[in-house]
Amino acid sequence: MRIYFLIITVLVITSSLLAQGIDSNDCKRSDLSQSEMNSCAKQKSEQADKNLQEMLQELITKIRDWKDQAEKLQDWQSVKEFELEEKAFLESQRRWIDYRDAECKFIGLFYGGSERPMYVYSKRAELSSERVKGLMQLLNRSE
Repeated sequence: MRIYFLIITVLVITSSLLAQGIDSNDCKRSDLSQSEMNSCAKQKSEQADKNLQEMLQELITKIRDWKDQAEKLQDWQSVKEFELEEKAFLESQRRWIDYRDAECKFIGLFYGGSERPMYVYSKRAELSSERVKGLMQLLNRSE
């Protein structure tokens, strides 16, 4: 009896580790287990978050560059405006993250069991990708 328990435990741990380490290319397969689909959705969400962080950094850098240019020109009114813009942008992003996380939590209420992480991660990736697109439009307008 103990040997069966040991074998089952090893199989569960091994399959769990394999699912966590799934290659992003494998995510295109149609025969994924639920655990693998969850892992793929998590990877997609993490990539979307990384893209969002890069876009945020790019926008903050742009605002700070404008502020530096205004300082060189001794345009103190513009310097103050850029400082307010940066502060407003950071506050907006903080609130947007709160919204995104609340929306994902809400979505998770409708899905139970082992599929819940997949839906939550997928929604998080979708919202983060949409945010990147919106911020990219702002950045392109300002150039």
